[in-house]
Amino acid sequence: MSLIRRTLLIGIAIGILTVPALSQQKASADNAAPAATIAPAVKPAPVAEATKDAFGPVTSPKYDLSKHPYFESWIDPNTGVESFILTKRVAPLQQSFYFTASSFSADEEWLWFYAAFPPAAYRVLGAVSMDPNNPEIHLMLDASFSSGSPMVDETGKGVYYCSRAQIRHKTIGGESKAIATLPAKYINKRRLGKLASHLTLSADGKYFLLDGEVGNHWFAGLADRETGEVKILHEFGRRYEHAQFSPTDPDLFLLAQDWRNDPISGRGLFYDHRTWLMNVSQTKFEPLVPGMWNRHVDPNTGELDRPCHEWWGKDGSRIYYVDYNRGVYEVMVYDKVRKAKLVWPGSKCHANSGPNDRFFTADETPYLWRRKPCQIQFFDRKTQKQINIASGLPRPTTPAQWYHLHPHPQISPRGTYVVYTTTVGDVINIAVAPIDKIVEKMKD
Repeated sequence: MSLIRRTLLIGIAIGILTVPALSQQKASADNAAPAATIAPAVKPAPVAEATKDAFGPVTSPKYDLSKHPYFESWIDPNTGVESFILTKRVAPLQQSFYFTASSFSADEEWLWFYAAFPPAAYRVLGAVSMDPNNPEIHLMLDASFSSGSPMVDETGKGVYYCSRAQIRHKTIGGESKAIATLPAKYINKRRLGKLASHLTLSADGKYFLLDGEVGNHWFAGLADRETGEVKILHEFGRRYEHAQFSPTDPDLFLLAQDWRNDPISGRGLFYDHRTWLMNVSQTKFEPLVPGMWNRHVDPNTGELDRPCHEWWGKDGSRIYYVDYNRGVYEVMVYDKVRKAKLVWPGSKCHANSGPNDRFFTADETPYLWRRKPCQIQFFDRKTQKQINIASGLPRPTTPAQWYHLHPHPQISPRGTYVVYTTTVGDVINIAVAPIDKIVEKMKD
């Protein structure tokens, strides 16, 4: 028996799927069975300096937005929490990034946003300077993107995004340039649904992670940032997306098994296990928490398990996910036996955490916007207190499905702001709420 075959059989026996190289891929694979045992990641994740004190101090904003000519204060009538809405407009619709991709640059000098011109079936990018003494706002009509792919680069003045079969890079005032292209030979005249849900970079900065859809299957792959070479890691016969590289381990990433509608019958097909771990070296493919089946009925409460939207903690040691019915859960990735711990109870939809895992934000819930207004919630894990940033955002009059119009709240890189899409005044726009002021309001 060959070494390759022995390795594959051993991998299957312990519940870890060895992913074939591109040259070996002759048929799409379906999802693997749940792992019988949990193999910890190859190496422990280093704890970033900023996260050693899990409940560190609150970061205050560098700038006073009450003095910024492009922002206006809005105060929630029920809680008194203040947000600042970008009232300087370069497009009829201005929207925050998807919650797993920061709208802010790492230094929080620039706030990036999606811009749309309904009913046009596309979105482009915009950016505004947060410095009230040097206000700038830019609309980039040559940066039309697909899905929620944009990712702000390390300089803060540029952005990577997907357009057609390419990853492109655009700087403020500069040209849009192709970085990598999915080969036409691989596409093979099939419909390309998307190249990536939302771009992330490997911890060593070498690769973009792809989770695309082509024809009637889905794939995970890499795009080399320097050479532009694209490598397909694995193909799936069911929908996997929302892939995100670990922020500390360049070999490890998560991806989500998701529901879909059959393109012929329209029948809804649900996922089994939502969040999966996979690696670049192609030795790992396993559920984050085996046995945590979607739509399983809890025998104690009668509630359905409904695990969904997930993201990495900033130190790479944990993954958070939302259960629509129960709240936000935390899973320690490097534990020998991974278990889900409830850290923020209560029904949620999309959620996000700050750099020291103290503050969380969530929307509740744009899926029910037809029946009731949507909330933007904020939670302090240290004090276990919660408050609404926005108590009742009205349903947008623009069809939500046109531009994925959900609030998608997120916490900025330095933990200074909550960023979200607002519908106050029947205008779709981007808003930021200073966290230091929210914490003060929670003391009242």
